[in-house]
Amino acid sequence: MNNQPFVSAIIPTYNREKLLPAAIDSVINQTYQNWELIIVDDRSTDNTEKLVHEYMEKDKRIRYVKNTHRQGAGGARNQGIEAAGGDYIAFLDSDDEWMNPHLERMVYYLTKYPDKIDLMTANAVRKNKLTGKPYSDIIRNLEKYDYYKLEDAYVFNADTLFDITLRYGIITIQTVVCKRDILDTIKFDESILVQDDIMLSLELARRKVKIAHLQEYHLIYWAHGENLTTSGDIKNPDKIIKIYLEVVKFYFKIFEKFRLTNKQEKTLRKSLAKMYFWYLGYSYLQLKDYIKANEYFLKGIKLRPFNLKFWKTYIARIIFRIPL
Repeated sequence: MNNQPFVSAIIPTYNREKLLPAAIDSVINQTYQNWELIIVDDRSTDNTEKLVHEYMEKDKRIRYVKNTHRQGAGGARNQGIEAAGGDYIAFLDSDDEWMNPHLERMVYYLTKYPDKIDLMTANAVRKNKLTGKPYSDIIRNLEKYDYYKLEDAYVFNADTLFDITLRYGIITIQTVVCKRDILDTIKFDESILVQDDIMLSLELARRKVKIAHLQEYHLIYWAHGENLTTSGDIKNPDKIIKIYLEVVKFYFKIFEKFRLTNKQEKTLRKSLAKMYFWYLGYSYLQLKDYIKANEYFLKGIKLRPFNLKFWKTYIARIIFRIPL
């Protein structure tokens, strides 16, 4: 066991005392056992600290760290990386669960192909927390990627990876296991509160980190009303709007941070227009804030003035006298 690489698993958490035990247990139940678990508390106000210390008394591999970085998952993950002592870093969210073979499968490829793979990722299944039933998959359509195979691992072409990442995404952060030295130089962007994992993916791709993917399920992503993304079961329009506005900040951060080709800028403008028109516009409409709704409909149209669906929808609202 001592000859096996040491994995540091990092869980950022905030007020998740009811959800956190399942995540911790999924680490404890891994078939690969040479790990430490660092739980980074983003200064919770519930009993998270007490809960973690109860686990620590039973398993000395578990550590508790209070986040001193900027608030949010990105800052907490960076704090965990600084505290980590492992050869590899793995990430898990405090409301999700790893499948039991996750670490074993990832470490196998990272150690067998150290010159060809720096980072491993895999698929996830989304389940509703109330019902326990699956409702969708986070699975990569690899037909759009440029790759070659090493056994079951799809190793992406580093030269085309940034463009693919911008268009489709490459990693599910909760399935990542990565060489420690990579994350010593590439950090999570603490200036954004959502999509910090995608921003990390873009930076990894820009620097041509060697990334491989297993087309198998390694994670259960639990959807519930407290998710920090819209992939959860959020019903409150005010909360949804706050998340969408953070996504807009994320898009502008990409424009600011990376030198994009004309094609990449067009891709990003398309995504931003969609966010303005279909997401923010309709969310404000749901709140009957017609002034804000109209503002974001027009922002979407301004970015994509030749989008017929935008115009048809906007004109239909006028014809049927839906308030503007």
